[in-house]
Amino acid sequence: MSENTMWPISRRQFLVQSLLSGLLLTAPGLAQASPALTARDIVERIKKACAEQGINWSDKSIDTFKVGNPDTVVTGVISTFSATIDVMRQAVAKGANFIISHEPIFYNHMDDTSALKARQDPVYLAKTGFAEANNLVVWRFHDHFHRLTPEPVTTVLYNRLGWDKFPSQGQGFSRSFEHPEVTLKELADIFARQFPSGSVRFVGDPSQKISRVSLTSHSISGVINTFKLSDAGVSAEVREWDSVEYTRDANELGLNKGLVLIAHERGEQFGMKYIVPWLSSIVTELPVTFINSQEPFRTIKV
Repeated sequence: MSENTMWPISRRQFLVQSLLSGLLLTAPGLAQASPALTARDIVERIKKACAEQGINWSDKSIDTFKVGNPDTVVTGVISTFSATIDVMRQAVAKGANFIISHEPIFYNHMDDTSALKARQDPVYLAKTGFAEANNLVVWRFHDHFHRLTPEPVTTVLYNRLGWDKFPSQGQGFSRSFEHPEVTLKELADIFARQFPSGSVRFVGDPSQKISRVSLTSHSISGVINTFKLSDAGVSAEVREWDSVEYTRDANELGLNKGLVLIAHERGEQFGMKYIVPWLSSIVTELPVTFINSQEPFRTIKV
């Protein structure tokens, strides 16, 4: 057999191509695509990142998978306050299939779906059906989220309101700020503009002078504690039959305490936007995007 038959290209060309092929095979990211990343893989990374902050993961936490197969290969990550149907649709449009939701998606704290399944609830069936049809996975990040340092919700809230510049006492939801004097109505207006919301409400005398204010939790005990520290409290959702009525009685007794209420979603959703850079540092292979779940309320002026 002739040399030309054995070597359609010259020996020099063969050696050069062989060398280049070897370089391509050994170069990171060129020999083969990065290993597929599953939703479970991402959660394990989040747990590890939390552990690095000294956060011990609780197996009894509500931070668990709610919809979909944890071993689904992820195409993109969404951070949101609540995985509503609209958020799911936006995720699909963005080509993302793993949603990290701060709040429950099945209408109770534990995301217990037994009653919904038993009555074949049409909303539940439609929501889970949409998720399954679009290969979506939803995981909740609530309990351990609030233990991050700095705590995302209060950090964003205080920054947006400029409260972090004011003298204060306490930490987190028990922090009381010295505020430049405003009326209770003006304080409510500030929240409506900064978050922004058309459903901000307040309980108390609109003209009451406020010079010390606190963010309060969702509970009546949080409201009571706030009134020990401040002239007014601000909350992203409380129960009307206890916290609101307690505040009303306090005012009717002449104690002059104010309570400003903003929608739960408005008060906490920016915390899920705040953690996007942190999540992006954990999941470097995929885009991490915040989706605003939007305020649910519409209001009527009378």
